[in-house]
Amino acid sequence: MPVQFEDNFKSRKILGNPVKPGMVGFLVKKGIAKNEKQAGIILITVLITTLLASLFFISNTFNLIGGTSDAEVDRSSDRTVTDLPKLR
Repeated sequence: MPVQFEDNFKSRKILGNPVKPGMVGFLVKKGIAKNEKQAGIILITVLITTLLASLFFISNTFNLIGGTSDAEVDRSSDRTVTDLPKLR
């Protein structure tokens, strides 16, 4: 028994029109990216830049990258009001 296929069957009738993801569609709509591939590259670049900036700020907060600890800070520049020179 042979199988017959309908020639007029189209999957888009069932699935509907393809929808671009939110940020990709936004970048293409605003003209920042020309197509979906370029928008994906832009989003990945933003992601990597954000992760590196976060790593930098977190490491500086916890002195993980060669920073000075509180014990090593020179306190000689700390002056109180009484240590300031008198004005004439």
